[in-house]
Amino acid sequence: MSIKVLECRSVLPDTTCTLMFTGEEDEIVPAFSLHVASAHGETLDDELAARLTGALRELPALPSLTPAGGQPWSPRACRRSSRAPWPDSPSFTYACER
Repeated sequence: MSIKVLECRSVLPDTTCTLMFTGEEDEIVPAFSLHVASAHGETLDDELAARLTGALRELPALPSLTPAGGQPWSPRACRRSSRAPWPDSPSFTYACER
């Protein structure tokens, strides 16, 4: 399974569209086809399909939430603290054990 990213404006450079698609290629292509038709009034022809395939990028791996040599982060390791970030603040902070 390879997760890909596609920016609309990388396929249609004459637009300022900021929509991004994320998923597997077989999920992105139909969603992009619908978007191109409804938002930009174009159809997915051979030329546009070739630009789409060239514009797909691999999504980089996300960093691990496990600290080096430690246990994974858990919300149970956090406790509510009444210490406010500034005097007379109604907000709370959370202290998390590592």
